[in-house]
Amino acid sequence: MLTDTAIKQLRAEPTKVKKLFDGTGNGLHVLCHPSGRKTFAVKYRHPITRKEQTLTIGEYPHIS
Repeated sequence: MLTDTAIKQLRAEPTKVKKLFDGTGNGLHVLCHPSGRKTFAVKYRHPITRKEQTLTIGEYPHIS
């Protein structure tokens, strides 16, 4: 579950991006970049090519 507390406690690793999924299966997750920046993103399949893609929604805490 993506709660405010869970996102605040998410810490960056020096070399890779960490993902925290919401657990409902709809693809919403938070990316924690090595710089410490946290962004909301959604994974989806493109309707024509059927390839998995990621759409970045915005940066935490500007997007709630």
